[in-house]
Amino acid sequence: MHRVNYAQKVDQSKSCALQKQIETNQFERKQLPVIFLNSPMPHKILAIDDSIALRAFISKTIAQSPNEFTVVTAKDGKEGLELSVSGDIDVILLDFILPDMDGEAVCEQLIANPLTAFIPVIMMSSSVGDIKRLETIYSNIVKALAKPFTSELLMQTIRYVMRSRDDVPAPLAPTAKSKPTRRENLSTDRKIVFGGRNDFFPLYRAFTSAQHADMTGILWLYLDEAPIQCLFRNGSPLIVTTKDVDAYLANSSYHFSESEKLKLDAAILNQNDTAMPVFVSLVNEGVLNELIVDQLCHEHGARLLSHAWTAGRFEFEFEAMDQLPGISGPLKPLNASIDEWMLESLRHVGEETLSAIAWGDLGGIPIYTRDGYERIQQIAVNEDEAKFLSNVGDITLSEMSKLANLTEEQAQQILYRFLCLNIFEYWPTAILRRET
Repeated sequence: MHRVNYAQKVDQSKSCALQKQIETNQFERKQLPVIFLNSPMPHKILAIDDSIALRAFISKTIAQSPNEFTVVTAKDGKEGLELSVSGDIDVILLDFILPDMDGEAVCEQLIANPLTAFIPVIMMSSSVGDIKRLETIYSNIVKALAKPFTSELLMQTIRYVMRSRDDVPAPLAPTAKSKPTRRENLSTDRKIVFGGRNDFFPLYRAFTSAQHADMTGILWLYLDEAPIQCLFRNGSPLIVTTKDVDAYLANSSYHFSESEKLKLDAAILNQNDTAMPVFVSLVNEGVLNELIVDQLCHEHGARLLSHAWTAGRFEFEFEAMDQLPGISGPLKPLNASIDEWMLESLRHVGEETLSAIAWGDLGGIPIYTRDGYERIQQIAVNEDEAKFLSNVGDITLSEMSKLANLTEEQAQQILYRFLCLNIFEYWPTAILRRET
């Protein structure tokens, strides 16, 4: 592992300049060209997104077709809803995650208002599965765009919606959502201090919230019938486990000894019942060396948690406790920061990253988030990640992979880790490189 001062290796001035352009609103939309009186009135597009960079990209792209479209933008759901009632909005581009409400709440309010009920909505999100699901729930969502998208795809989608606008059926109220059944066996008097959905409240924030508040308890991730349980003690992650033993031991390289196999069936039954990892049970039975149980549980927990980073929409909640249940046995908290703990699980994510988001032609530019550069200085990275970080600058992901001597797939996987940790953003080149 490497903990490198990247200020000596990265052209930070370029990266900071790109970030400053975004933060100082240098990408504000330009005055649209005047439309001649004899031209047909252009259609008005309302784009609702909290990202300055994406709003600028949308405005710049639409401005290239002034005889067809004009555009107004909103930074959050409240402002978008206020603009939507003007009476001249033809299509709404709506981000699913907004600072004040999610896209579903915006859709519900649009449908509830007779002035906006028939405006077609194009939903934008980085989660392909979720936006496709929303199309079946809200009839005003007529199309979906997976981020990041190209200017060509944006315009194709808008034109498609305009052509088919007359065929949009009358809006219906959202269909009833099925209640989760995975919690039926959980106690009803639990102390839940926060919860949400990973498409609205990013997973990394759930972990860092528990860490910053020095919480003790269990973060439940409801991915499958048997939830993933992340145990925290005083803000430090202790163990990741589940009652699904097959999922816990999937792709395990550990070979049980003959003495361990004699106790393994009972250990499996115990994990199915209590979520105590089989390795902790084997230590309690005296057939597994206590010195290696921490490493085994951390490795298998990281591999189990990796599934959450590319899963579709799921709910989670943190249950605060005075004392943790005894399923952790003699385990000690991992001697690593919360970012390093999350990164370790992300390293187990493989080819799933290639389909987790719409990568396009890898012509986008990775840039640091507001606190991304500061955070990366505190994280121990591996050799490939260090090579990737050493080439951050005003170059595309494809160019970075060549300079770092990485395959494009390796570069995608590394960038995906840092996207999940909110250390980088990834935007098309057209946004960040101003035309000369």
